[in-house]
Amino acid sequence: MQVFQAARLKVYHLWISLLFCSLTCILGPIDLFAEQFSDEEIRIIRPRYFEKKSRFELGLQLLTVINQSFVYTMMAAPYLGYHINEQWSIELGGAFGGEFDKESKLILEQDFGVKSQTSILRYFVGVTGQWTPMYGKYALSSGELIYFDSFLSLGVGASGVEHLYNHCSAGRDSSGEPILRSSTVYTYPFLGMGLGQRYFVSKNSSLRWDLSARFTYANEADSECLPGQSDRVEYINTLALNLGYSLFY
Repeated sequence: MQVFQAARLKVYHLWISLLFCSLTCILGPIDLFAEQFSDEEIRIIRPRYFEKKSRFELGLQLLTVINQSFVYTMMAAPYLGYHINEQWSIELGGAFGGEFDKESKLILEQDFGVKSQTSILRYFVGVTGQWTPMYGKYALSSGELIYFDSFLSLGVGASGVEHLYNHCSAGRDSSGEPILRSSTVYTYPFLGMGLGQRYFVSKNSSLRWDLSARFTYANEADSECLPGQSDRVEYINTLALNLGYSLFY
């Protein structure tokens, strides 16, 4: 009789165990110790290392236009921004600089006598809004942490574009020599957008890179050999890579 009762008790315990396992598989794991931590707060993420809220950002970057066919354009690009909070900021910036010819342009001119049509970005100034959706860190093998954020930007402004007319002439003078149209800098409005990151060197400075695109609204007649021959609109697209350093106040 005792053996029968012991066997029945084991079967009963087995059924209870199977029922518990089935409920766990269906409903998910049950935290039997949740009540012990109901009044505790466990933080698994470190506090934010770098805070930008209500701070000014002053910086300088080297800008390189990377989508021009015949020239390299290098510019100095200062900027001043104000961070409304950790996610949103507004920035006033600009750039100015010069260019030098690529080898492909020199080969065309020297070996084949072909002069290319060239438009060069001389300067720009604009205002930009930035949204920072991501803040994070890298862990190095040495155990050190590198903090960074990633941002998207959208802005408007004005660009100074110089059209070179070395490839054409506007006519000939009385002696038969070609009259070249003088190069001219025109100012056009643009829409800009971009993305970038800051790598925080300290709590008051950061290294920063940007990849930006500017869509400039221009008059096609300005780039033609004879002025005033067209009223069509052309879009000058400029893709630039910026590398620089920021200070926060």
